[in-house]
Amino acid sequence: MDRKATILALVGALGTVLTALATHGSDAIRALAGVPVLIQAWASGLPLGFWSFLLALVLATLVWVTAIRNLPVGAGGKAPFAAANAVALVLGPAVTVAQQYFAATRTPGALLNALILGLIAGLAAPHIGALLRGKARTAP
Repeated sequence: MDRKATILALVGALGTVLTALATHGSDAIRALAGVPVLIQAWASGLPLGFWSFLLALVLATLVWVTAIRNLPVGAGGKAPFAAANAVALVLGPAVTVAQQYFAATRTPGALLNALILGLIAGLAAPHIGALLRGKARTAP
């Protein structure tokens, strides 16, 4: 069942990208190519730049994978996805905002950029972790 859900999610994502390309053509390609530039621009105020974002993403992903494997199984025998997602969503912004808070410049705009990047990392971590984790614990 887990493999089937992963395949369906990948097919859905691929269908979305193909629909955007078919509908908007070169404009969609330009927009997708601009995402790394946007992340780099937001991260330029962080102490480590783009590496600050990657650090938050890697830490949130590793904590998500650990949480999904080690948190107790729910009453219905389901894996603890909600709790693991919440942990990743809190950790991503915590890492980037903490880096910005202890940096030399602490302007509201820089903290907001750090918060946005952390939220992106926290929201992306479960998706990346789902590709890495293998099987979650379920009831025996």
